[in-house]
Amino acid sequence: MVKPPSIPADARAEAPSPTPGADPATAPSLEERAATLMDELAQVERKEHRAVLQWELGRLAEKAGDTAGAVKAYLTAYNHAPQFRPPLFDLIRIFERRRSFKNLTRLYDAELKSARSEGDRASAEADLAAILEDRQGDPGAALEHLERATRREDGPAVATAGLFLERSARRAADGALVAQALAARARSATDPVWKALLLVDLAAERAEGVEEGALDAAMAALDEALGLGVVRFRVLSAMERLARAHDRPADLVRALEGLAELAAQAARGEEGEGSGAFSVQRFADEQRAAGRAAALHLEAATLRLHRL
Repeated sequence: MVKPPSIPADARAEAPSPTPGADPATAPSLEERAATLMDELAQVERKEHRAVLQWELGRLAEKAGDTAGAVKAYLTAYNHAPQFRPPLFDLIRIFERRRSFKNLTRLYDAELKSARSEGDRASAEADLAAILEDRQGDPGAALEHLERATRREDGPAVATAGLFLERSARRAADGALVAQALAARARSATDPVWKALLLVDLAAERAEGVEEGALDAAMAALDEALGLGVVRFRVLSAMERLARAHDRPADLVRALEGLAELAAQAARGEEGEGSGAFSVQRFADEQRAAGRAAALHLEAATLRLHRL
């Protein structure tokens, strides 16, 4: 029989968390549990089963303070069944704590290859990108991983990759990549206010593009932001600026009429839908709000008469 992992004397009395209703006095010690697992391991042949047992042995060794033994057990478990991911995650956790970047690069690569979902792949891509750029001095490879990550299914990992990609893209003055990063962050945002603000930034970035349809894409981002019903003043003001700068009378009319409605709500003392930060324009009094609403409606009407 293979000898079970060594359990230090001061840890032998420590037992795993007892099951509900179990008598702690009769719970097996770490050494006893390890011996039981080793006996079971000697009797099984199926790799998936052996992987689970090796992983459990690694957990026991780590709990007993034998980190080297735990790493060996986790690695054996992973080699038995790479699709069984808990040992891999435990290895990553240990080497992250040790700051062993050479090993982490291989582990993150293994995490990417064994990922089952788009979210898992995006997370591994972001981890790889960080270590490639910060520790291996390879920003080009890091950028490739981040680009792939932001094209994957939405989720927290995609949002993180988008933030990293935006940072790198702005450093490289690459407007197209900045827009890709902002689009990924907006897709993954769950808070409507934050999502709308990201869409406003995305619209500004897209408007700087030289490709055909860049302005239409910018306005599409603002339309999506308007549909969220929040930060309306910020969104409509951005729409007004873009429409004036690029001579888009139809979009300018929409922006002016939207701003006029917000001003009219302020004149009536109403907060309106989406009130709060960035949602309404503040006026000194209701009379000035009413005057602003009238001026905006007049400009919009003039545009409708002469430009549309």
